[in-house]
Amino acid sequence: MLVAAAAGASDTVIVIGLGGLIFFLARLAQTGSDLLSARPLVYLGEISYSVYMICIPWKIVFPNLVIRVLQLNNKELPLGLWLVFLISVVPLAAVSYHLIEKPARERMKLMADSLAARRPSAATA
Repeated sequence: MLVAAAAGASDTVIVIGLGGLIFFLARLAQTGSDLLSARPLVYLGEISYSVYMICIPWKIVFPNLVIRVLQLNNKELPLGLWLVFLISVVPLAAVSYHLIEKPARERMKLMADSLAARRPSAATA
């Protein structure tokens, strides 16, 4: 898909390709394939919300930083730098997951448990 986008393919081609990918992955799950239960893919699923949350800010910061540091005259980044962008999202998301998301989830669970313990139950009321 990245190659199609870099080659200037229409959005229709990219959407159809991604639809096919989703269909293929769904078929893998239906056939009982263990491919999607590989540890790296399971971990990627665990940090997927952090990937989602990191992507937009990083997409704003990364190109501006690269253009300034490398002093690029052209405002478009070469494909190689976009690959660096994509690869760097996962480690950034992992850091975000372990330093922000996971501790926040644990804190919210503790708060919910505390509230549930203080609330009178229907049986005693």
